[in-house]
Amino acid sequence: MEGKPIQHGTGRARGRSRGGASAGPPGAGVSQPGAQGPPSSGYRGPPLSGPPVDPGAGVARGPLPQAEDQRTSGRGRADRRGGLSQAEEQGLQKPGPELECVYTRGQQQPQQQPLEGMAGPVAGQGRAVHRGPGALRPGPDSHAVTAQMGAMAIGGPRGEGLAGRRRGALSIQYLEPNYRPQNLGDKKGQSGNKREVFSNVFRISEAVSGAPAVYQYHVDFSPEVPSQRIRKSMINSLKALIGDVSITDGMLLFLPVRLDNEVTETVVTRQTDGTPVKVTIKYSNAVERGTNTVLQIYNLLYKRMLQHIGLTMIQRNYFNPKRSLDIPQHRLTIWPGYTSAIGLYESSIGLVVDVSHKIMSTQTVYDVINDVSRNPQLRHPEAFKNAVVSAVVGKIVLTRYNNKTYRIDDVDFQRHPTDTFEKRDKTSQSFVEYYKNAYQATIHDMNQPLLISFPSKKDQRAGQQGPICLVPELCVVTGLPEEIRQDQRRMRDIAQHTRIGPGERVQQLTDLTNQINDNPLARKEFANWNVSLSRDVTSVEGRVLLKENVRMASNNPLPFDALKVDWSREMRKECLKDAISLEPDSWIFICPGMLNQLAGQVVQMLQQVARPMGMQIAQPRAVSIQDANAHSYLNGLKANINKNTKMVVILLRNQRKDVYDALKSYLCLENPVPSQCLVEKTVRDDKKRMSVMTKVAIQMNCKLGGEIWSLEIPLNNTMVIGIDTYHDSQKKHRSAVGMVASLNKSFTRYYTKCFLQSENEELGRELNAGMQACLRKYQEVNGTLPERIFLYRDGVGDGMIPMVKSYEIEQLVKSFSSVAPNYKPRLSVIVVKKRMATRLFVRDDRGFGNPPPGTVVDDIITKPMWYDFYIVSQSVNQGTVAPTHYNIIHHDNDNLRPEHMQRLTYKLCHLYYNWPGTIRVPAPCQYAHKVAFLVGQSLHREPHSSLCDKLFYL
Repeated sequence: MEGKPIQHGTGRARGRSRGGASAGPPGAGVSQPGAQGPPSSGYRGPPLSGPPVDPGAGVARGPLPQAEDQRTSGRGRADRRGGLSQAEEQGLQKPGPELECVYTRGQQQPQQQPLEGMAGPVAGQGRAVHRGPGALRPGPDSHAVTAQMGAMAIGGPRGEGLAGRRRGALSIQYLEPNYRPQNLGDKKGQSGNKREVFSNVFRISEAVSGAPAVYQYHVDFSPEVPSQRIRKSMINSLKALIGDVSITDGMLLFLPVRLDNEVTETVVTRQTDGTPVKVTIKYSNAVERGTNTVLQIYNLLYKRMLQHIGLTMIQRNYFNPKRSLDIPQHRLTIWPGYTSAIGLYESSIGLVVDVSHKIMSTQTVYDVINDVSRNPQLRHPEAFKNAVVSAVVGKIVLTRYNNKTYRIDDVDFQRHPTDTFEKRDKTSQSFVEYYKNAYQATIHDMNQPLLISFPSKKDQRAGQQGPICLVPELCVVTGLPEEIRQDQRRMRDIAQHTRIGPGERVQQLTDLTNQINDNPLARKEFANWNVSLSRDVTSVEGRVLLKENVRMASNNPLPFDALKVDWSREMRKECLKDAISLEPDSWIFICPGMLNQLAGQVVQMLQQVARPMGMQIAQPRAVSIQDANAHSYLNGLKANINKNTKMVVILLRNQRKDVYDALKSYLCLENPVPSQCLVEKTVRDDKKRMSVMTKVAIQMNCKLGGEIWSLEIPLNNTMVIGIDTYHDSQKKHRSAVGMVASLNKSFTRYYTKCFLQSENEELGRELNAGMQACLRKYQEVNGTLPERIFLYRDGVGDGMIPMVKSYEIEQLVKSFSSVAPNYKPRLSVIVVKKRMATRLFVRDDRGFGNPPPGTVVDDIITKPMWYDFYIVSQSVNQGTVAPTHYNIIHHDNDNLRPEHMQRLTYKLCHLYYNWPGTIRVPAPCQYAHKVAFLVGQSLHREPHSSLCDKLFYL
């Protein structure tokens, strides 16, 4: 299933604030209730008055997803090539996350940047009410430098003990994590054909070698200065003392040169009241080159460079609004930009930078509200308010006056732009006046409601204590609405601007580095800190692994093109590796009575395409129901399923999620039978029906326990496992964890476990129990336990790796002794990372292009303290291919060299049965994602154990 329902609370639709407190706009301080201003006739919605709204109202449901079995409808390029779902296409076949959008399946929503200023609390009843309303006091000013330096920790002989001395001070310890096994020598592989590869990592050279890169100082103020903004201003006024080049957050000071004295004292007059303040600058330590502290500082310098060339920061990336591209027919605008980070690589410090796009609606939130008001069915004020809450709560908006993004958590219908709030100086000001004076922004409709945005936990840690009031007229909706995502025509129009080929991508990246190097201010900044930035992409020695032999029933290798790794044509002449037939009365075909004629055509085509594959499909037990609602389907199934039923095929009229969820819940939980869902629109097309039903037959064979193809696997008595997670759409802060383990030598049969985990719980007991279940099932099938285990852990960010290494692996090892007292298999744990900025290119006479499938890079752009490598396993026809990063954080298989680990990983990318070709991640990871997706979207419970030895979730 694709998509998920987004449930919103009624927000401020009650039209009142808890306790009567008010909030202010970003950057303005408020602490007291504001007086309500006079209404205006400019607002076109229904009267904003009436009784409180029922708490159960205002629930917004997302777009209806398509049945997951029916993803062979030609939706998108990858579907036409082999039936991948849109989610699979995004995760496996598309060239990486080129669209920076608000809602992306399987991903967490982007975090906001720390908000400037503060505002008094408004009690919320929307989705973010769990964050809390905050305290009634001003919050400190924030700054991009502070926000990024807040995560830094700096080591040094005199730097200890400074953390926690004052609120806002930085931590003073920083360690580089080392995940490289101690017994590993050279991590470079040898197999394959060598080929020059280029990466979008640009070298950063340090001009001075041997000397420290940065000197760190701590700054004290007497009397204390609580405002960070004023502290920074005071430090920056001391250029005659500290020099023109510095970075500070108001507490710590970094300089490229060391001052003459260990302690430097001076007096600065505070501008606000004329008070003399004693400023003491104490030397802390020298920060050596190549440390994480220096990388953080270089990242801040690089962001300054981007500002010098006119780019605008939105969240974590930088964009160029002057080069915006409008798509007027869809009311969208695209800002081109860049995502980047500076890190330490094998041979040098490097800047990895990639092209990014910010997609925004040309509509303001005010336009959205007016669109709602035009609905003739929403004449009643409370119905209108509920509809507005459903339309805007949960959206990420951009305020064009300061280019910051906010999440809308509530709508306050009792407050308007003419209301006043109390500023830090205790004076009152209306929202209209504030935005006019602070941003020269004119508000036209004085009777529009205000939007409420609560700070996240991260924002609260940064000092933002109260909610923000926003004016709908000044807020632009960002991201792609789900209705656009599911519209092929509109997505193609957008892709014309965002899907960039390798040659154009390299050109845009080198244009950026040239623009930085040619900018006088940027050159001066780099010179002041003794660093320089390369203009060209980095050359790397890569290898192309040999073509794998894919075999079906005849055991002859399929003669597919090694550059495309797509054997959909070649497999038409072969029988499936292990074809499962359906005898009479062993399967059910159920559909509404109005689709009986179409159902007959579908069954006939299914039988026709299955015979050449080796599947014999008898006539089904046909069940006709009166209508297409969930109740009718369930009654029909309950009356006809018996102990001989091996498969249920369901023909749906549309993609209603409630119907699909009800059917899958019944067939996966209450009465476990493998099932296949079809959508009328997809199978009605006579020209596509044969192709669609061919893929359906393959999926049915997998769900019955059959095999499609296999590869040569040289390892004996080995188990491979994939783990991935997916957020539960029904319960917040809960995730579904999928765990899929192989049961045979060829890695073509799997055992699946899926469990639910709360956000604040460690993945421990469930992981231990899941591993025990997988090992016992392997022993039941093979008569012995596996000697080697390779676990591919997906869904892990770099910050979670220490937890995986120190806690999850410990639970896995404990599970071994629970299965057998002296059982100690050789375990390797590989973290799989798909979402990253690194790109790889090859060059020939025609310019830059995509690397061929099987390309491996394990040097130069890898991490010196990691056992890691990149593999390009998939082929793409459009855009730029995205490699997958593998980091081996635990490795007991000492006799397996790096090329063995790389070849095994590449082999596993051939074994995903929903696509006749290679995919971007090993098949066990994708299977784990599929079952976690099904549980998180539709089931919300663990599937029945009788289904666990089949791929029932394809």
